[in-house]
Amino acid sequence: MAKGDTLQKGHGFEKKVAVWAKRFFKASEVKTNLQFRGKTALRPYEIDVWVKRKGSLLESSKILFIECKDRAGSIKRVDITKFLASAKDIKAAVSVDLVFGTSDDGYWGALAFVSTAKFDTDALRVAKENKIGCYRYDGKKYVEENKVAF
Repeated sequence: MAKGDTLQKGHGFEKKVAVWAKRFFKASEVKTNLQFRGKTALRPYEIDVWVKRKGSLLESSKILFIECKDRAGSIKRVDITKFLASAKDIKAAVSVDLVFGTSDDGYWGALAFVSTAKFDTDALRVAKENKIGCYRYDGKKYVEENKVAF
């Protein structure tokens, strides 16, 4: 499969995940393929699916970053740690007002990983330790492997 075909396939899966995420997480807003600068990286990171749930009078809005993988090979620990490191670098680049919070779209409160492939044991362990939700799309439905608090 050519690189352009693979990219097209990936973006198609990300759009499918975005539709699911809007419903599943009761989101007010969902976007795909957003670019964010990190504190240390020179090139921006791409967040596959960005989810926002508006807060109430007593609760601020929440942001969820979702990494998507549409592939045959299982999700490994390195996939989870790479996503976590990217997300942490993005968050480190955001300045936070301790009184008024932040309106920056890069200040995420939760992370999730959605894949068509199975998650190996180490990947799920690392995800659980870091409170990263894991969901597998089996072609018909999304199966929760590790729940995210969002």
